Amino acid sequence: MVEFTMELAGVAIQVECNYEETKRRCRDFLAEGGSPAKNGSPAEHSGPAESGSLEEHSLPVEHVIITPELLEEERAITQETQRRELSQSTAQPQGEGQSQNSAQSRDLPQTHAPMRDELVEFSALHRAVAERLVKYGMIVFHSSAICVDGDGFLFTAKSGTGKSTHARIWREVLPGLGHEVRMVNDDKPFLKCTEEGIFVCGSPWNGKHRLGENMQVPVRAIGLICRDERNYVKPIPEQDTWLTLMRQAHILRGESSRVEACLAMLGRVSKEVPMYEIHCNMEPEAATVAYEGLSRR
Repeated sequence: MVEFTMELAGVAIQVECNYEETKRRCRDFLAEGGSPAKNGSPAEHSGPAESGSLEEHSLPVEHVIITPELLEEERAITQETQRRELSQSTAQPQGEGQSQNSAQSRDLPQTHAPMRDELVEFSALHRAVAERLVKYGMIVFHSSAICVDGDGFLFTAKSGTGKSTHARIWREVLPGLGHEVRMVNDDKPFLKCTEEGIFVCGSPWNGKHRLGENMQVPVRAIGLICRDERNYVKPIPEQDTWLTLMRQAHILRGESSRVEACLAMLGRVSKEVPMYEIHCNMEPEAATVAYEGLSRR
């Protein structure tokens, strides 16, 4: 059994799992010393914890044990998701050209390779942590989150549209214009609703390139990436933001109170955070046009 404590957006998570790889993937969020935290109100603290700092900051504590049953449940969820994605990717258009597409689809793999146990466990930990953090006003939002001069910007869209690429262009272009740019999370950051406002928080689940930090910053804007030949930014009316938020948020199944809490958080985000369509190509100009559009007050 592998045991460790990590600190995520002001909450201490005490983990019991099966693989060292899980702890290694969470290394940037480990609380040094792993000492238990005392229960209390969520603390505003970011960055790796110093030894004993969990008690100093009176962080609330959550416990996660990755059991064999939890692993099997996660594997079943993953397999169902893979089957759905495969079905969508091999969907055949009707009419002219159908026979050619049918032949091509027969050449595609009919199943995904089985997911390694270590990756299943890391995914199971993500789901378990997400469930526990709802009570602290946090929800997973599928996006690439970046910090510019202390403000958080989130880029969201369907997978493969170019969220990470757009974030990379910001990291390459904006420092040359005098801005401080840091990567918060490249895949699954948490949105955190507090009395002080809405924040975006880093997490260990930060994409295949593992880009991100243990930090939280106030959210300035959310951008929906739309590939285009020219670069421009278009505000999304508040009444139209709900669908985008619902598609990209991790709405947890199970207890109705948890689902209601997730929906309430998204409702608050839709009212308090400006959202824009970012029409862009992948040229350097895309970063400057998008930043100027999203950073307007």
